[in-house]
Amino acid sequence: MTSKLQLYSFFMSSCSFRVRIALNFKGLDYEYKAINLFKNEQSHPEYLKINPIGYVPALVDGDIVLADSFAIILVSNFLMEMLYI
Repeated sequence: MTSKLQLYSFFMSSCSFRVRIALNFKGLDYEYKAINLFKNEQSHPEYLKINPIGYVPALVDGDIVLADSFAIILVSNFLMEMLYI
């Protein structure tokens, strides 16, 4: 992991909430990028380049994009191992 993680999230999304809990619990530093679902920001072309499905959350680590909360939580375990090796 060379750059800071970026988490695209909506504060009221339960899927986004579980990812924020996991990342914070594991002490992983990330930049929060708000996607307002009420304003349909998940359909903006800039976000669709990151996640073509348009769902939140999406976690970006360099060239890698994860767009499923369970996948993000699983991978965060490996990120923790990489940090503490």
